[in-house]
Amino acid sequence: MSFKVQLTAQLQANKLPHAILLHGPIGSGKTALAHWLTSVLACHQPEFNGAEINACQHCKACLLIKSQTYPDHLTLMSHGASLGVDDIRHANSFLEKTAQLGGYKTVLIPDAQAMTIAAANALLKTLEEPSKNSLLILMVRDMDMLLPTIISRCHVLSIRSVVGKALLEKLGSQALAHGDTLKSEENFYNLTHLAELTDSEVYQDYIEFRQQYIAFLHGQTSEHNLLQQALQTPHAIRWLEKITCNLLRQAQWPQNDKQTDTAEINLSIEVFNQLYKVIIKHTKVIKSYTQSNEQFVVEQLLMALNDIVKSSTRR
Repeated sequence: MSFKVQLTAQLQANKLPHAILLHGPIGSGKTALAHWLTSVLACHQPEFNGAEINACQHCKACLLIKSQTYPDHLTLMSHGASLGVDDIRHANSFLEKTAQLGGYKTVLIPDAQAMTIAAANALLKTLEEPSKNSLLILMVRDMDMLLPTIISRCHVLSIRSVVGKALLEKLGSQALAHGDTLKSEENFYNLTHLAELTDSEVYQDYIEFRQQYIAFLHGQTSEHNLLQQALQTPHAIRWLEKITCNLLRQAQWPQNDKQTDTAEINLSIEVFNQLYKVIIKHTKVIKSYTQSNEQFVVEQLLMALNDIVKSSTRR
């Protein structure tokens, strides 16, 4: 059963949860599902297509949704590194007010992992004492970045999009177009790779980032150059983990690849392990501390990687 069918049934039975947590990697469809649900709740003349309900797209509410002027919906965006307690209090106050158009009041928090501890605690009051005909939708790419008390009070929908054969074939053709740069990684995809697997621009950014990182390990580019590229993408630490993991596999089993990126990198398996452990350590910092400055963490990570690479070449 799809999530749309499941939510349609809950809506028909008047059993829609007051808070829904959409969990899944970037590119899994969280945003599309959230927009579908808020549109359906706003629509004055929803239409059924089998077991699934959809907004009519032409009533007053739908037109206001399209123009982003619908008065009974709030999308709470972080304007910096985090969502503060004042942002959440604003959302709480918004949900407590009567809907202007007589339907649901909805709040969408696309970056729920950006909430500070104080903000998350402020949200608990609304989760424990929800207003009538109100819905709070949180989106998160990693459950470890939310407080357990928040998760326990939400209806969790974990979106597990399937990276199918057709998608892998598409990626393979893209890799050929870029000089077969991902040939050695073809067997090591997982759901966290959806962003680069499904978006051509993100895929191109990944290729360029990977080339820069390989050049860094070769000693052909500086830590500063890699840092500048890392700060331009929200995927930097995840990509460093992915690339390093694949380089470690190549170093351990070079017979599996006729041409490997590690062939000319004068780094041992032990050094690749050190690089990987440092990346995992900094990933945990970001997941464990919601108020951590991700840019600062990336800078500290690249300094640590640079120290490992330099010390290994002195031996």
